[in-house]
Amino acid sequence: MKKRILVAIAVGTALLLLIVILSVVASRQAPSRHRVFRIAPAEQPAKPPGTIPPIEQWTESFQRLEPGDLADLLDRIREKQPAEYEKYSLGYLHARALIEDNEKDDASKALQPFLAANSEFRDLALYHQAELTESSALRQEVGGGGVSRARRCQCFAWRRPARRLPVAPTISRGRSTATPARRSR
Repeated sequence: MKKRILVAIAVGTALLLLIVILSVVASRQAPSRHRVFRIAPAEQPAKPPGTIPPIEQWTESFQRLEPGDLADLLDRIREKQPAEYEKYSLGYLHARALIEDNEKDDASKALQPFLAANSEFRDLALYHQAELTESSALRQEVGGGGVSRARRCQCFAWRRPARRLPVAPTISRGRSTATPARRSR
């Protein structure tokens, strides 16, 4: 009787072990799939235009170019058409292209006008400037929490938030809650 129970337990354990091994092997194998769509040929990088394209073609040109070529084109636009460069806030795009091209110092200089309190790109510029500050602190290997200190300094240097509602505490049913204050128009 005991021998039957031991044999049954051994067979059950062996079956369980076999099921586990088979499920692991089956889960590790990638199923073969039929291609529904063909693989697109690799895109050729766009050649930078020899001259500044017309304004109507700027968006298309900007989207096609690699960051380094885009930064060069924006340099030419800034030199030849400074009014349009300012009008369309191409300085911010220029700074982003410089960041992507790993030109951190030039990008930081290009972001400066957008850090002003009245700039519509201020929040984005603060984010990118903090990233640049952090990467420059890492490059200089500032010890003792230098990266954190650099980020805090960046945040506190620009303490006036853009378009934020002040929070005014109100008291309701003995609990204190914070609600946004009404804007006066």
